[in-house]
Amino acid sequence: MMRRRSGRRLFHLFGIAALTRSSRALLAIPTARRRAAPLMAEGRGVDHLSAALEEGDLVLYQTGQWAVDGVTIGDGEPALAYAVVDTLQLVFTHNCEHGWIYGSALERDDSDGSLRPPDGDAFVQLGPEQLLARLDGDALGDGVSYELGDAGRRAVEEARVRLASWGD
Repeated sequence: MMRRRSGRRLFHLFGIAALTRSSRALLAIPTARRRAAPLMAEGRGVDHLSAALEEGDLVLYQTGQWAVDGVTIGDGEPALAYAVVDTLQLVFTHNCEHGWIYGSALERDDSDGSLRPPDGDAFVQLGPEQLLARLDGDALGDGVSYELGDAGRRAVEEARVRLASWGD
């Protein structure tokens, strides 16, 4: 079953929605240049930020504690973390998003502001409710590090401000 919705094709396969844009699969081959405009988490279901993610996207997410439908989940101090998306395992309904986003952790290098893989295990698994933003950025010459674009840096600063008021 296929239907068009605001310029996107939306396929329903056994209750799982898979979005494509211009007949391009959601899990596209990662490129060195990520999409220019970051997206902040808004909406629910197929309008949620997680529905617009692609493999290879840089994301900002919340760890420690986060909110799901107004209920605080997790233990520990709320903090921000970066990752590059490897795999998406998500199901969408008209007003919900469920599943997992798998990726590789990235840490900010204070010397030049780039995002680099940490030493040791870099595997991360997060839920769509932890997702705060998709960030713009460019892959650096080493193939594993990224430099955030201006809009990506602004999105991180906005998230830091919101995190500072967490629980108020």
